[in-house]
Amino acid sequence: MHALSHPFLFGGGAMLLLIGFWLWRWASRHDLGLKGLAVDAAWQVAKNKGKLSALAQSDAANRVKDLQAEGSNVGKAKKAAGFAARHAMAKVASLAGLAGMLAGAVLFALSFYLK
Repeated sequence: MHALSHPFLFGGGAMLLLIGFWLWRWASRHDLGLKGLAVDAAWQVAKNKGKLSALAQSDAANRVKDLQAEGSNVGKAKKAAGFAARHAMAKVASLAGLAGMLAGAVLFALSFYLK
């Protein structure tokens, strides 16, 4: 028995796994929480082959500098609202990504299990 007896389950599961992982990665970049920043930092270290110099400017520090560089209080409030909106979208995308990865794993496993 092989997975090609159910190619749609196999392909759909693989596609859902990839889309779920992509959503989860996007959410970790735009999440203001420590989990997202830690995952993104680990990914950057892995991508730069262990060089920690890429982490000298963290994303949280850049966001604080952006807020401080804004001239007016209205501009600061708009930037803070944008960060909050992205944070809320990131939470939804994170849950959708995890659900997509779970569904993809189930479909992928079913392609091997069903005869």
